[in-house]
Amino acid sequence: MRRPTVAILCVGISGLCAVCFAVFAAYMFDHGVIIHQRSVTRELAKWAKEYNRISSHDDAIRTAEMLGYAQTYYVVGEGYRSTPEVEEALEAQRTETEAVFVKALQKYTGQDFGTNSANWLGYLGQSNLN
Repeated sequence: MRRPTVAILCVGISGLCAVCFAVFAAYMFDHGVIIHQRSVTRELAKWAKEYNRISSHDDAIRTAEMLGYAQTYYVVGEGYRSTPEVEEALEAQRTETEAVFVKALQKYTGQDFGTNSANWLGYLGQSNLN
């Protein structure tokens, strides 16, 4: 082969590799978000089981803190999109987890601040429930 033919062949193969990599990277990015959102959904479910019972003032504070954290933990939005089904499952689990936290806090304190973590923390900071 002549040098110009080898150079053209190398450029062509490099271009093909670049296109393949770009397609693969785009696929993995989209698929990666799906995998991550499913993982976040499982994590939220785990938290609901972990924080569903409060037996001390410290537990109540941790639950109120987790309520606020869960509300902002990998929220679906621009730049963090997947399929509608995966996103709906994630947000449904988030809502369920928040409800579990609120129910546990209500049961322990006898109060109702809904899903407002700051209000729960304010109340718990002023109260001395044991």
